[in-house]
Amino acid sequence: MGIPIYATKGTREAIGLPHKAEYEMIPEKRVIKIGNYIVTAYKSKHDAAEPCMFLIYHPEMGSLVFATDTYMIPYDFRGLDHYLIEANYSMKIVEDKVAQGTLNAKLAQRIIKSHLSLENAIKQVKGSENLQNVILIHLSDSNSNAEEFKAEVQKATGKPVYIADKGVQINLGRQMNE
Repeated sequence: MGIPIYATKGTREAIGLPHKAEYEMIPEKRVIKIGNYIVTAYKSKHDAAEPCMFLIYHPEMGSLVFATDTYMIPYDFRGLDHYLIEANYSMKIVEDKVAQGTLNAKLAQRIIKSHLSLENAIKQVKGSENLQNVILIHLSDSNSNAEEFKAEVQKATGKPVYIADKGVQINLGRQMNE
């Protein structure tokens, strides 16, 4: 269709992109420019072929980390303007459901080893000096509570927090400190 696709080699092979597709490989920790965006891929921890999270910079937006489908973020991204970050589940909700027998223990372990918990998301975003906002993504339908998650992250950061949902619009314009 003429739309360029940016992906890792492992992702391309796993999803079977046709060879005629316009494709550009994104190697880990190599900076690439896409229009006015500067993008760097970082390896993430997930049960997929060569998964990545991305550090994205644009002069009008500042810096943003896009991190989903990972159970941990082993990088120090302090100084960011924005986080677009997974908060898939809460350990308390998962543990309670396993104890009640409403969540299979093996499935719970898969969730824990492939998705970012609310608790780990908070650890990641807390203390980012330039942080303007946090956008929570990939919340589990059954192992999260959007309003509670939003309140917990706001309490930990003191910054605006949004839940990515259909129709939500967020201004990611850069706010200059006077």
